[in-house]
Amino acid sequence: MAQLVRGIEAEAILNKSSLKTGELVWLIDVIKFAVGTGLRLGELCSLHWSAVNLSDRRITVKVTEHFNTKSGHERSLPVRGDALRVLQCLANNRTSETDGFVFESRRKRIGDNSGLNPEYVSRRFKHFVRLSNMPDDACFHTLRHSYISWLVQDGVSIPVVKELAGHADIKTTMGYAHLSPDNLVAAVEQVFDPSPVP
Repeated sequence: MAQLVRGIEAEAILNKSSLKTGELVWLIDVIKFAVGTGLRLGELCSLHWSAVNLSDRRITVKVTEHFNTKSGHERSLPVRGDALRVLQCLANNRTSETDGFVFESRRKRIGDNSGLNPEYVSRRFKHFVRLSNMPDDACFHTLRHSYISWLVQDGVSIPVVKELAGHADIKTTMGYAHLSPDNLVAAVEQVFDPSPVP
């Protein structure tokens, strides 16, 4: 993620004369938010302010008449770190209290509150993947994989990761279990060998 952000920042510096202020900052915000929440691209682009609770530091991925989650279920998840800082900054810069998109289109007209186009975000992401010399198979969904992988590697239980990721079936989440073999050992030792070895 850091390599990708550096690539975007380098592009902004190199093309400063031809870029409007903040033209690439939106993509850095989107990347930080995506990797910090594990939202799918469609979920992120459909996120409205009514689904954000800054005082509780939570968001709700909602099913609406215009958007349905992959599992068909809503989920609420905590937001911390860079993702929370992105939300707070966007909230501070809001110019309207209407229930608009959290991530607004950069090409919106005055009075129009349209969200980001997922295809456009995906294309811009791939552009910077190539520019940053990252593996060709990296795509926007890689940010979601990173979120889930980091949770598992840090010892978060598979059922909790399933809920945070919004997987309909725990078998999907189990695909990440191999990332935490030390956690499996620790769990067995905790139950069957709680005393330290002399």
